[in-house]
Amino acid sequence: MGEMDEGLKKYRDDLYEVQSKSQNDYDKLLFAVSSGALGTSFIFVKDFLGDNIVLSWCLFGAWIFWGLAIIFNLYSYYSSAQAHAKAIKQVDDKKIYAEVPGGCFQTMTTVLNGLGGICFLVGVVLIAIFVKYNLEGKYMAREQGPKPIQEGQNVKPPQPETKGANVKAPPIILPKKNT
Repeated sequence: MGEMDEGLKKYRDDLYEVQSKSQNDYDKLLFAVSSGALGTSFIFVKDFLGDNIVLSWCLFGAWIFWGLAIIFNLYSYYSSAQAHAKAIKQVDDKKIYAEVPGGCFQTMTTVLNGLGGICFLVGVVLIAIFVKYNLEGKYMAREQGPKPIQEGQNVKPPQPETKGANVKAPPIILPKKNT
């Protein structure tokens, strides 16, 4: 490696330390939050909504964007490690001032981290829209109570559990009011 300026040696050591960390906090947080949001949304749909779902495209969109956030995050781990390895080589080759530190891998890491963050936020917006409309519909239906029987509407009386070939009771038809 040859003789190196003390300041440049410290810079190289700092790069090496950062390489091992490799944006550890941001990457771990984005990964954990995206994964947690994805899992939580599965539970939310299963336990709270059942079959009465509206705007399902928002839910699927959120899942896709959170999945992309996780993928971008995983690739940013790799590109970050490569960027720091390249910067260390640039220091060793005394090219650190002549080239962009980390080269294209640094740019790739920046882009991937930005895309991961944007995808996570788009997923949050989509799930917020989905939850708002689905919970709103669920609670509005609960507040309205059962729908009143309309004139001339067929009403099926509750049927006891039957075994064999019992004849079912006919529907009850309310008489129409004379106006």
